[in-house]
Amino acid sequence: MTDLSNRTLENLKQFSAIYIGGGNTFSLLNAIRISRLDKALEEFIENEGVIYGGSAGAIILGSNIMACAHMDANNANLQNFEGLNHMVSQ
Repeated sequence: MTDLSNRTLENLKQFSAIYIGGGNTFSLLNAIRISRLDKALEEFIENEGVIYGGSAGAIILGSNIMACAHMDANNANLQNFEGLNHMVSQ
């Protein structure tokens, strides 16, 4: 799935797991937020879905994405560096 817009839990239910790949970490997180895919991913996790990330996809699943600041340019002009880890129940 490469088109992130208007995705809902219903779209994601067809998958047992979701892989989020790499690229520019700032741009990736920005695209996920703008498309509101973060909300669908949160619901996916709450319904026992599995999300796995590689490279930038792994970094955005953490608490803060600034670990990538020395490698990736913030071309998205992102101001909120909080990752998606808040989706996981502690």
